[in-house]
This record gives sequence, structure tokens and C-alpha cells, in this order.
Amino acid sequence: MIGKSSQLGMSQAVPSSADQGAGGTAAAWEAYSAGDFAGAVRLLKALPEHRQAEVEVAFLCGLASSRAGDKTAARAGFLTVLQSVEHLEDPTRRTMLRRLARGHLNRLDHGTWDLEPETWERA
Repeated sequence: MIGKSSQLGMSQAVPSSADQGAGGTAAAWEAYSAGDFAGAVRLLKALPEHRQAEVEVAFLCGLASSRAGDKTAARAGFLTVLQSVEHLEDPTRRTMLRRLARGHLNRLDHGTWDLEPETWERA
């Protein structure tokens, strides 16, 4: 589900066809892509709680919250990703999402991605 790069050079999830219907995240990705970060967060928060804990939903919520200026909600989203990502079966996807979430948390906390420890110690 992770694919095309945004203009900011960050990896961005591309919604699957199953995600296009009611209750999916396609509308939230559209809002995020259009720069309506608060709108994307509102759409994600309207999802059922079990969907909000999904890795991709939490990651997008972290991205949108960060861009909307809500560091607390952004941290919560990226921390949810770190807690949930270990359950993913695909090791490449698991590693990529963990590093992206860790990088965003580092940027929020320290102003830099600083992924050297993650890259060299976890690979």
C-alpha cells in the first residue's frame, strides 16, 4: 500500500481499491494531498476506533497532524505505528514504516531525522 512520493520527498501511502469506499482513507489522502491537513485528521478521527489503530491510518494521522501543527497528535500517531508495525508480515514494509515513524518522531523531538542508530542497529 505504500508507494508514490509526495512533493516533500516523503513516502506516501496510495489507497487500495478496497479503501475507496465509505469508511476508507482515500478521502483523507485526498485532503492531505490538497493541503487540507486538519480536514484529513477530521476524516481519520471519524473512522471507527479499530481502524484508527491500523498502521497506515495511524501513519497518515501522524503526518497530517504534524503538518497541521499538532505535535501531540502527530507523536501519538507515529507511536501507534511503532507499536503496531511489528505485527506486519512483510519485513520490508515493517522496516520501512518503522524507520519512517522513527524519523518523524526524531524530527518532532529533535528537529532532525537522525536515523543512523535505526539503520545500523536494526538492519
